[in-house]
Amino acid sequence: MQGFTPEAIDALVQRPECDVILIEADGSRGMPLKAPDEHEPCIPKSSCCVIAVMGGHTLGAKVSTENVHRWSQFADITGLTPDATLQLSDLVALVRHPQGAFKNVPQGCRRVWFINRFSQCENAIAQSELLQPLQQHDVEAIWLGDIQEHPAIARRFVN
Repeated sequence: MQGFTPEAIDALVQRPECDVILIEADGSRGMPLKAPDEHEPCIPKSSCCVIAVMGGHTLGAKVSTENVHRWSQFADITGLTPDATLQLSDLVALVRHPQGAFKNVPQGCRRVWFINRFSQCENAIAQSELLQPLQQHDVEAIWLGDIQEHPAIARRFVN
C-alpha cells in the first residue's frame, strides 16, 4: 500500500479547506512495537504534532521478531537480544534515541509518546523512569491509555 508523499501532504496543508490533517502512518505490520528503518519515517515538514504509539502490554513480556517490527533496528537501539524481557527503560531508549520513535520529526514539532494498552501494567512501573523523556525534553507529553476504551487517554503528563 502506498499513501501520500510528504510533499503532497505539505501542499494539502496550504489549502484553505483543510483545518486539520490527521495521518495514520503505522507500518508496523500489526505488531505492538517498531523501530524505524533507514528510509522511515516519511514525515511531512508541515507536521505540527507527531504521536509515537507503543504497545504497553508488551512490558514484562519477551520480545522478538514475533512482536517487534524491524527487530534488528530495535535491537540496535535498545541493546536487547531475542526473547529478552521488555522493560520500561527499553521503551524510553526507543523514545530518546535519535534513530528511534521520533526520528525525522521536524524541528519545532510537538512530540507525544502514547503508550497504548497500558492499563494492565500501569502500577508495575516507576513513574520517575516513565517521566524521564518528559523531563529531558525529548517529548512534550506522555499519554497512557487504551484506544479501545473510553476515555482512550487515562493519564496525561505534560511538560
